[in-house]
Amino acid sequence: MAILITPTSDNYRLSFITKTVATYEKDSVHNLNYISQETIDRVKLITPEFETQINSVKSNLTNRSKQVDEKNSAVNLLQIYIRDMWSSVRRKVVRENLPAQLLMNYSINLDGSIKKNLTGGTILTVAAQMIEGDKKAVADGYNPISNPSAEELENVLEAAKKETADVSEADRSYDKEQDKLSTIRAEIDDIIDDIIAELKFNLRKMDSSSKRRIMRSYGAEYKYQPGEPNN
Repeated sequence: MAILITPTSDNYRLSFITKTVATYEKDSVHNLNYISQETIDRVKLITPEFETQINSVKSNLTNRSKQVDEKNSAVNLLQIYIRDMWSSVRRKVVRENLPAQLLMNYSINLDGSIKKNLTGGTILTVAAQMIEGDKKAVADGYNPISNPSAEELENVLEAAKKETADVSEADRSYDKEQDKLSTIRAEIDDIIDDIIAELKFNLRKMDSSSKRRIMRSYGAEYKYQPGEPNN
């Protein structure tokens, strides 16, 4: 037995209602009124808004992906700078026979070990602590670290913070557009239910094959059992 498939994707929803209007306009020329004018008017009114919102969500998703890629690149670069500075600090402490306590200014343990995993907000915090630690070291009379310098690290940190903030903004924008689409989607589903109900009522006296053929022309799709004829 053929099973009527209700649209579950936005592309199918848009295709359904677009096909409904196109078929209605062809049938109305021949006085075949399977759907009420009121329902068609509702479809025509909401279709442009629905399509615009679908495209807006896609655009926001693309922008979010772009921002995430840029953030990941910035954070990866920051991690390189952090690890390079750690290497410079440890070499400097050994080379100049400086107190091991100086290592702690740069988020390095007294035994010279370092954090193996730098992810998420942790890496931003560690970078900021290292910059402040270098300032403290200079205030205590030590030469500033170089290759990279704290100033270079700070520039890379600020870039990473900006990219991280851009992702948060892109997330909020995407969620906002998704909420708008969700509201419109609910109305679209209600309209599609009305279209299907009207078609079923107006086609109730036809044979099953003819009903399905006409309903498919209005955008409906069917699922068939294995071996069942697609008619």
